[in-house]
Amino acid sequence: DGSTQPTTSYLNTYAGTSSPASRIMVLAAALADSAHRKVPLITASFDLEAAFLNKNPLPRSSTGGHQLLARLPNELPNPYGGALAEITGAMYGLKQSNHIYDQNLIKTLTNAGYKSCPSNPYTFIKRCPTNKANYLIVSFHVDDGELVCTANTTLLPEFQKLINDRYGLTKFHTPSQGICGIKLTTNTTNNSMHLDYSPYIQKMLTRIGMDNVPAALSPSRKGFFNLPTTPELARPLTLPESTKFNRINGELIFLLPLRHDCKKEITWLCKAPLIADNLEKQLHLLRYLKGTPTWGPTFSSNTTDFPNGVEIHSASDSAHNVHPTTSRSHSAYTLTIGRPNAETSPFLSHSSSEKSCIPLSPTEAEYVTLSTTSK
Repeated sequence: DGSTQPTTSYLNTYAGTSSPASRIMVLAAALADSAHRKVPLITASFDLEAAFLNKNPLPRSSTGGHQLLARLPNELPNPYGGALAEITGAMYGLKQSNHIYDQNLIKTLTNAGYKSCPSNPYTFIKRCPTNKANYLIVSFHVDDGELVCTANTTLLPEFQKLINDRYGLTKFHTPSQGICGIKLTTNTTNNSMHLDYSPYIQKMLTRIGMDNVPAALSPSRKGFFNLPTTPELARPLTLPESTKFNRINGELIFLLPLRHDCKKEITWLCKAPLIADNLEKQLHLLRYLKGTPTWGPTFSSNTTDFPNGVEIHSASDSAHNVHPTTSRSHSAYTLTIGRPNAETSPFLSHSSSEKSCIPLSPTEAEYVTLSTTSK
C-alpha cells in the first residue's frame, strides 16, 4: 500500500520532461543550421518500452534505508497466497520507480558523453569528436524521445546502440513522427517541417463525444469576451459540468505551444467563471479545433528566411496604461529563428499579457517589455 510509505522512503518521483517550446526550438535551429551548411538532417522519434522496469534494481539507497514489502494476492497457490514479498526492483505504481528511471537515464547518457542543456535539463547534446559542427540532440519527455542529428556516420548508430543495450530493442521512427501528441511532418520537396496537434485534438474530441458535431469557422464568436446577457447564460454550472469544463480547459492548455491562433480564447476560458455561457463558448472553440486540427507552424529550410544563419530574433511592443482598473501596461513579444515574419518564421515562443508592475511612462513600459523579452 503505497499510501502508507513514510516520506523518507522515496525521493523525487518525477521522470524527466522537456518543454514543447524547447523541442520546437531544437527542430527549428537544427533545420536552419543544416540548410546553411548544406548537410542532411536526420530526425527520429522513439519510445523506451517498459523503461520504468527495465533492469532497474531498487537499492536501499533509493528507499531511505527502508525495506519495502508487498503482500501477494490471496488467490495465489501456497505458499505464495497472502505472503509478504520484499520489493527488490522497480515496478509500476511504486513511488521510487520514476526517480530510479530518471536518474539512470541521465547517468546512461552522461557516461556516453552527452551533456544536459542548462536551460532544459532533459535535452542532451553530443558533438562529433572529428567535426564539432556535427551533433546529435535528443529531448526526452519521460520515456518518449525525439532526436535531430546532422549528417554523421557515427553519432546516430552509437546512440541507437546505447539505447538498445540499456533498454532492449527500441524502434526508431525516421523521419520523426513527433512525440507527446505533436505530429511532425517533413516535406521531402523543400525539406520543411510542419508541426501540429492533430492526433491529440482528434483523440480529445472523440473522448468528449464531438465526432458528429459540425465545425466552426473561427475560434471566437460574437461576444466571446463579454459578460453573459441573460440569467440563463449566467447560470452557475453544476458540479459535473464544472468538472468537465475544467478538464477540457486543462487539455486545451496543452495546445498553446503551437496553436497561436486560439491562445487568447484558451487563456480567457481558463480564467472564466463557471457559468453556462462559458461552457457554450468552450464548445464553440472545440468546434473550431475540429475544423482545423492540422493547423500549426511550418519551419522553412530556405536560407533566405534566415540570412544570417541560426539567430534568435525578437519583436516586442508595449501599450502604456491600458488596463483601466489597475493602470497597468500590456506587453507582447515574439521569438523566431530568423527575422520576425509571419510568412517565413513561425513563432518559437510568444506572449501577450498584462504587466504585474505599473510603469510611469510609455518609455518605461517599453523597457519593461524589452527586459521580459530578453529573459
